[in-house]
Amino acid sequence: MKLLPANEIATPGALVRRAPDERQAAPAPKPAKREKASRGAAFIRGMEGAARRRRHRLAFAGVALFTLLLYLRPNEMFPQVFGTFPLVKIVGIVMMAAYLLSRLYWSEKITILPIELKMAFLIYLLGWLHTPLAVDPASSIATLTDTYLKVVLVFMLMINLLGDRQRLLLIMKLIVICGSVLAIGAIRDYATGNMAMMGIRIEGMVGGIFGNPNDLATSLDMIIPLAVILVMTQGGIWRFICLVSIPVMALGVVLTFSRGGFLGMMLGSGVILWKLGEKNRARTIILSLLAVGVLALAIPSSYSNRLSTIVDNNKDKTGSANERKEVMYRALNIAVHRPVIGVGMSNFPRYSIHEMVAHNSYFEIAAELGLAGLIFYLIMIIAPLRSCQRIEQQTKPAGDPEGKVDRSPAGLRRRELYLLSVALQATLYVYLLCSFFASIQYLWFVYYPVAYVVGLRTIKEIEESQEVEAGATNSPVQAPETRLGSGLRSGALWKSRRSRQKINGTEISEPQSPARKLGRLFARR
Repeated sequence: MKLLPANEIATPGALVRRAPDERQAAPAPKPAKREKASRGAAFIRGMEGAARRRRHRLAFAGVALFTLLLYLRPNEMFPQVFGTFPLVKIVGIVMMAAYLLSRLYWSEKITILPIELKMAFLIYLLGWLHTPLAVDPASSIATLTDTYLKVVLVFMLMINLLGDRQRLLLIMKLIVICGSVLAIGAIRDYATGNMAMMGIRIEGMVGGIFGNPNDLATSLDMIIPLAVILVMTQGGIWRFICLVSIPVMALGVVLTFSRGGFLGMMLGSGVILWKLGEKNRARTIILSLLAVGVLALAIPSSYSNRLSTIVDNNKDKTGSANERKEVMYRALNIAVHRPVIGVGMSNFPRYSIHEMVAHNSYFEIAAELGLAGLIFYLIMIIAPLRSCQRIEQQTKPAGDPEGKVDRSPAGLRRRELYLLSVALQATLYVYLLCSFFASIQYLWFVYYPVAYVVGLRTIKEIEESQEVEAGATNSPVQAPETRLGSGLRSGALWKSRRSRQKINGTEISEPQSPARKLGRLFARR
């Protein structure tokens, strides 16, 4: 057989010479093979996700059980059964051991370090640095070795374990159930006339952070937005449970007679209605006014009189409003005169009247840990708020003229992320308001929703990286390697500059870190 030159093509009738500059097109890939490869990649990603969910299962079960015990406190709810048995302590030790062993087994580092966890560690470190200078070091040591140590450790575990959609939703459902039980206890005490607080107000059915009616109202206020969103995202029995829990918890807030709790409930409801009712503001405003009118008619007259003291302290017969104002001013005065070195963690009552707390988390932490402590505390709250706002903007459903909802799996997942980001914003706004009337900066209130936000952020980053990998699998162009957590963690408080590149016609943004900028500068030179 005669071999032809590369630029000649044999035809049945003649020899055709091809133009020298003409290039031969590469053969198109077979659709069947591409589709098979895509299915294979999707299967592998699904197996990897399932394997990731199976990791640390015992530690996550410990976190769920610890949360249940934290809210319902069986030693106080059933003293005849549990007595003084240290059930919570045992569960906490087993939970920590399971977490550390599973991390070592999977050869993973002990924890990720998002900005929220760094701020919690810095607050803890500041507490120890102030202890030698405190008037009552024993109080500081007691808080640092018991209450706040448990808060920080469980906060660290939740941040590392809630980066999975199923786990995050399960913890939220558990919290809603616990909040409903506490609300039912408040309703029962009011109905039976069990006014344990000075004979005019109920107390929580359990002690700890739920014994004080104001703290109980704050807890319920922060759970209600989660219940609202679970109604919109879940189905079946869970939708019914969450739907019933909303009015139950709202009634529980009202019956605590908490002024700050009432304001927090109004704020949380307003955030949810304003963000979800964006397409029809007029209807949203009308529904809000109707809800406020119904609530005003339903609340007891004694509670109405107590709410009026928000604007007129002279109407408060108990004198608590004036006392709170005085201790708040005292905390602010200490914070102004001691901006660098505070009085020490849990030491403000030694400088207060009748050893009262400041009833203001911001003034009290500034008085105890100085201006640095206040800054770390605010960053720990503002950073997740900014993250939720970004997730909301990135996952907000596009406007459909026909009002149709994207029912595809990807569309439903995106909608769920959007709704969860709105709910967590409402929860954090409620805390920002209610903590202005309570000294709860070292307690569990804010650390649970902040851990939810970090988990939501991780879920979004993992799913975004999977979408990029899926796009690269269906195309001969390979996507660049992305680092988990680079999308939203960088610039949690500020807008980070991003380099943009197109992959398969889609613009992908990548954070521009200082190290990357310096490397590119030297590469150009």
